[in-house]
Amino acid sequence: MSQGIAKLLVHASFCALLFALLLATGQPLFTDDAWWHLALGRAYSLDGPWLDADPLLFGASGPPAPSSWLADLLLFQLLEHTGFAGLRILHVLTVAGIVGGAWWLLRRASRSAEVASLGTSLFVVLAAYRLFQLRPHLATFVGVLLVYYLLLEKDEAATPLRIALAAFVTAVWANLHAGFVLAPILVAAAIAGILTAGLVGASRSGSNRLVRLSLAFLVIVMAGLVNPLGADAYLVYLGAGEQSPALATVIDEWRALSLFELPARRLPPTPLTWVASWLVIGGCVAAVAMRRESRLSSPTLLALSLASLVALLVAVRFVWLLIFPLLLAAHSLRREKDGALALVQVPTAATALLIVPTFFYFGAWPMLSQALPSRWEDYTRPYPAAKYFGHAIWFLDDAELEGRLFADYALGGFAGFWLAPEMRSMANGTLNLSPASMRAYGALRARQGEREGESFEDLLDRLSIDVFLGTGNPETGPQDQPWVFTTSYLEGVPGWIPVFRNLRCALYLRDHPRNQRNLEKVAAYYEAFGVPFDPVSGFDPGLAFQNAPQWALGRGVVPLDLPNLLARVRREREPERALPQLDRLASIYALLGLYEQVLQVDARIEAMDPEHDGMIRRRIWSLLRLGRAQEAASAAALTEHSQDAFSQWLASVAHSAGNDPDFDPSAALLLPLFSRDEVQRLLFGYFHPGARELP
Repeated sequence: MSQGIAKLLVHASFCALLFALLLATGQPLFTDDAWWHLALGRAYSLDGPWLDADPLLFGASGPPAPSSWLADLLLFQLLEHTGFAGLRILHVLTVAGIVGGAWWLLRRASRSAEVASLGTSLFVVLAAYRLFQLRPHLATFVGVLLVYYLLLEKDEAATPLRIALAAFVTAVWANLHAGFVLAPILVAAAIAGILTAGLVGASRSGSNRLVRLSLAFLVIVMAGLVNPLGADAYLVYLGAGEQSPALATVIDEWRALSLFELPARRLPPTPLTWVASWLVIGGCVAAVAMRRESRLSSPTLLALSLASLVALLVAVRFVWLLIFPLLLAAHSLRREKDGALALVQVPTAATALLIVPTFFYFGAWPMLSQALPSRWEDYTRPYPAAKYFGHAIWFLDDAELEGRLFADYALGGFAGFWLAPEMRSMANGTLNLSPASMRAYGALRARQGEREGESFEDLLDRLSIDVFLGTGNPETGPQDQPWVFTTSYLEGVPGWIPVFRNLRCALYLRDHPRNQRNLEKVAAYYEAFGVPFDPVSGFDPGLAFQNAPQWALGRGVVPLDLPNLLARVRREREPERALPQLDRLASIYALLGLYEQVLQVDARIEAMDPEHDGMIRRRIWSLLRLGRAQEAASAAALTEHSQDAFSQWLASVAHSAGNDPDFDPSAALLLPLFSRDEVQRLLFGYFHPGARELP
């Protein structure tokens, strides 16, 4: 392989990774936490950074920490003046600037464009999952690179101008993101590295540089105090991960990276992140060992590299700090005369080529692209409202309901942006909750009480929940992630009125005098659309479709093909052609909680095919949900000759329930019915909610 081809492959691989990252970055707003940052930015624009209470959460432990108040304010102002397109453009430009800055620093360290491209490719692999999220933490990427360039890049004393600029960067950074504490940490690590190298005689750094860095450390620490929290701001970032483990349902990046355990796909850290971490560490050690000089050329970079490794072992979200071992390797491998990388041809070209396909399969790409639109018209949409169960949120917005909302943690920011402060959620990405509130949230997600002898319903009442937003379908879910579906949690529960339901979610209103006004608003909303609504029994999706089909289709209550499906079912007489249509119809009814209709349709299927696996599964499952355990146990006999493992499992559950005189029907609300692929097929024709403009 010629040197020219090797260089071309290295640069082409880097460009491919950068293009993929920017494509994912610019997609419709996908970051859950971006919504609560925008909502807090709106509050800060009205009341400044010192809020009296949390405007988004009803059970907050106090006002939200204004550690990123300026970033939130700027993001909201940008949204107000440029719309969601402006946010996406800013995001792309920021990520491009960060990656470009990393390439530039690596180029300066190595004096080789090929080393810079290869090193930045590894940096993209390590940082992609963090970079594609639109959050104030991007300011920390920028701040770290700037402070390194201003104070630590050169093995010489920093000038007063550079110290002043670093202090200014830190002061601004302290109002953009709590990660500004990395500025004094990096400088302190550099000082420690220089002192250690001097003690062992491995450094030529003069005392003047130590004095200047010590002065810079003090100035930066003082600059970091220029924020609404003052000295307390230094504690926010250092303690940010302490609460996350208490919320077991939250997949967070505060977990440590285990270097001796291969991680799962589609969760941070990815297998490629794990491998890349080892490559960077090993490459750094090898590069330093290859140096012929007896003295270390950069004790500062060595100290920063060691500090980044410690941070990585604390939390995987710091994996991008491996930019410092990359810089150390680049610095150690450069040649003073021609700046060319030794052995650039085969090893670096092969590594660069391997990075691209592994990034798409074993790296962060599956997480970055899980909702990446395949059509340009979808890519131009501001955000995927379906991800946040927009039909339910728009219903709450249009009906103007007020009070306390229980919703999934990931929906808290979106709900807060559109519904607060009139309706406040229980949890969101701020994690501005007490440990007791976190435990209560986890208990509600598991459909149980939190205290001894307390039921799920008792806990809802203790928290004075007014509206319960249940989400998800009864499916097995992905194997490498926890899957909870709460849509049916309050089915048939006395004291709770179903006020909306579609194929993916449901809303329940607490039947309590404090919600009388809310109930009147719901009734008025449905009256305006001609949708039947009983204030006692609540919303019936079947009646809604019969009386207001266009409304029901447009809100995802039923799939768009249901009218034609019903027509075909009525006129089709050939069993071979009727079976798949009846099977789909019964499954749609199951998603909507219309269990009696499920049993009726499945009775027709049984007459055509007594051993139909889908029919058997639905019958057992529906009877269990209706509390008819004995009938479910009898129906389980139909699985005697079935080869379907899922049906056999449900049959065993039904037998246990039938033999249990104290069987609680609510336990059936936790049972899955479909595989993930089956649900995706059932949702074909589901009308996705449209995106709304800034209120």
